[in-house]
Amino acid sequence: MARRKNNSNNLAEAFVSWMSFNAAYRIFGLAMVILGLSFYLAWSILYNTWADPGLYSVTVILVVFGILSLLLAGEKERNPGKQR
Repeated sequence: MARRKNNSNNLAEAFVSWMSFNAAYRIFGLAMVILGLSFYLAWSILYNTWADPGLYSVTVILVVFGILSLLLAGEKERNPGKQR
């Protein structure tokens, strides 16, 4: 039983050491961009409305937050010393 606990601790430690804020920003940003574009395509195909202001407003918010998150991760990677 102790061995199983040790393996789970090693797995958790490996995940925590791999996962950083930059990786989280990149994963979140990429997910938001994919979600926004998927939402636009799915909604447009389902309801055959390719030019809808409401659809644009949701899609733009998701894609812009995704792009900004990716840019934030890149900036934090270039300037690691400027953290609060």
